[in-house]
Amino acid sequence: MCSCSAENRFDCIVTGGGHAGSEAAVALARLGLSVLLISGNVDRLGYLSCNPAIGGLAKGHMVREIDALGGMMGLWADAGGIQFRTLNMSKGPAVRATRAQIDREAYQKVLKKTLFSTPGLRIWQDSVTEVLEENGHAAGVRTAQGLTFHARHVLLTTGTFLAGLIHIGLTHLPGGRLGDVGHQILRHAARQFADERRGVGADGVEVAQRDAVQALVGRAAVVQDVFGHLLRVAVGRGGGFAGFSG
Repeated sequence: MCSCSAENRFDCIVTGGGHAGSEAAVALARLGLSVLLISGNVDRLGYLSCNPAIGGLAKGHMVREIDALGGMMGLWADAGGIQFRTLNMSKGPAVRATRAQIDREAYQKVLKKTLFSTPGLRIWQDSVTEVLEENGHAAGVRTAQGLTFHARHVLLTTGTFLAGLIHIGLTHLPGGRLGDVGHQILRHAARQFADERRGVGADGVEVAQRDAVQALVGRAAVVQDVFGHLLRVAVGRGGGFAGFSG
């Protein structure tokens, strides 16, 4: 766990510990960057909220692409899988897809093992309430505990937790998933940040949100570095996802 020291400076801060946040944090750390991953509940890192499956007709190709680029999802799925199938085998190759049914606890266990053993990656349980800005770029975050962490880049991978809303019949409840709170404060902070950078006029809110996202993430070079790193990692290593790739 990340200790609350006087010097809380990192190269990159990742908010959210789901699929996207976990992949990004590992990739950035393996680039040699110092990374802080902030999650509202460390016990729920990599938690599979609904149907515990990886792949399938809609997402199987994406898992293969992540694997080909050197990402971790396919390897985590292999380690936590309890059933692997190639769907639509009676039909043509164009509509076939690999799907792995996952043991939730096993998947979380191997994902956490990777996160906590990756050099340069620290994990902090908290909620981000504000993204700090300096000269039009992200400069860090402020959390619900009143702590400030500084970084040159901030990645928001909050998923359904950002302004999340749960519908149960005619009842509507704020939340990221049932039993977990959402990020309502961060939503308002992001909207305010967008409004300050670009007034909501004829161009509408969409343009303001686009500019806000560009500013919050920081320079695009970090994304290019990540993909370059993933391609380098992919060379010379066997793929994951039930051994179908690589």
